[in-house]
Parts: sequence; C-alpha cells; structure tokens
Amino acid sequence: MRPRRERRRKDDRSMTLKSTTRRAKAVLRGLVNRRRNPLPVLAWSDTPRCFGRYLFICGAHRSGTTLLESALRVRCSFVGLEGPVPENEGIHLQDVYTGGGVGQFGLEWPLEPPPPDTAPELRRRLLSRWTPWMTGEGEALLEKSPPNLTKIAWLRAVFPGARFLVLARDPRVVSASTSKWVHYEIPMLMQNWDRAYATAWADLDTDCAVLTYEAFCVDPEGEIDRVIEALDLPVRDRPLPMPDRYRVLRNSNASYLSKFEGMTFGPGSWRNYGYDFD
Repeated sequence: MRPRRERRRKDDRSMTLKSTTRRAKAVLRGLVNRRRNPLPVLAWSDTPRCFGRYLFICGAHRSGTTLLESALRVRCSFVGLEGPVPENEGIHLQDVYTGGGVGQFGLEWPLEPPPPDTAPELRRRLLSRWTPWMTGEGEALLEKSPPNLTKIAWLRAVFPGARFLVLARDPRVVSASTSKWVHYEIPMLMQNWDRAYATAWADLDTDCAVLTYEAFCVDPEGEIDRVIEALDLPVRDRPLPMPDRYRVLRNSNASYLSKFEGMTFGPGSWRNYGYDFD
C-alpha cells in the first residue's frame, strides 16, 4: 500500500507541475502578445493637419509593409508617422477604432463603413491623434498598418479619394515567421491570412493597387514605378537615400518554405494573389 501511495503522490505532483507549466506558458504567451499588441500611445492636436491625398498600405504582419513604406517615402513626397510604437504603425497611435492583433486580425469582424454624416468627425479625430507624430513635408499622408487589410471599406468612407496599396507575401512564409512572435499554430495563421486577404480582395476597386513581396524583390524600382503610375502618387524631384536596413534587398522566403515540405492546404484566397500551392 505504501509504495502505491508514494506513486500516487508522485503522479499528483507531476500533474500539478504540468498544470503549472501550462499556466505559465499561457501567461507568457499573453505577455508576448501584449508586447506585440501594445495599448495605444495617445496624443492629439487641436489643429490637425489635413491633406488632399492619402495612401494606406495594407498587408499582413511580416509581409514587408515597413520595407514598402520606406521605398515609397524615398521616391514620393509623403508625410509619414513616427512614434514609440511597433514600426510606426498608425493603428497604435489612435483610439478611434479597435482591432488588429498580430496573427488574428483577419479573424475579427471587419469594420463596416460608417454613416456618411459621421465620416468627417471620424476623419478629424483620427488626424488629430496622428498629427503629433507626423514627420516630413509633402502633399499627401502615408499610413501603414497591417490591419488596414480588413478596413479598406471603412477607410474609404472616412477618407474620400484615398488610395490603397495591398501588399501580399506567400502565406506560408507569413505564417511561419509570425509564429515566432505569437506562438499560434500554423493552421490558424494560414486561416488569418486567408480571411484578411479575402476581405481586402472583396473591397478592391479602382483606388487600389496590388503588389507582391516576391515581385518587389525581383524588380523593386519597376514595381514602385508601376504603383506610382497606378495610384497617381506624388513623386519627389530628387529621391531620398534608402535607409541602411533596406539597402540590400534579399528574398528570404526559402528559409521558411522548407518547413512546409509534405504539408498540404485546401483552396484559399491566396489564389487571387498568385499563390497556388494547394
């Protein structure tokens, strides 16, 4: 009887340890997610800057949106945002709308366009939050936040005449690299990509252009030229120097794709963007 009790106590201790470990991992995941999805950093201006043109970059986390933003600001006369938030994303510098968790924003319910009579006030509030963080001189504002993918219709209503640039990257690569941040399972991250880009695809119109990370890596100058022409963007008289971190452009997809050997996926919205691997 005694050895059995000892074994039972040992099993109980083992189960308690496993349970504690699971809880600790859950807490750690929550801390990581909160670090990646901080609370908004808020400031505001009583005299918000307004622009005749607006460009919103839309693309999943880890798809190259910061690289694209830098390349556009080199060639085009944009005012941008710079604040103490991840990659200067405007979504973290406002409190007008919510949503946008890394690896999960595509699974959230998309923002519906607001009633027309509320759009001017929403625009004023957003610009008042963003004005303290605006940098540079130009005739247009450039804002980049990955969750813009699911907010094109809303942003179009709030900023009439705005332009939208959708950046896509192989969803397998995006999912694998994002999993290092949030530790979600690959199938969930693939679903997030699928839903987010399906929403964007449904909202595409003549005010939108689509670009892939893979094409950009092959011919960055040519792709920027195409986007400038398609969206009628304001071009600088003399380009600025490219930031050091992006002077050498290398497609890093291969290091992630090797992890997907033998894995299959059903049809998804990735086919719309030229990714056919199911």
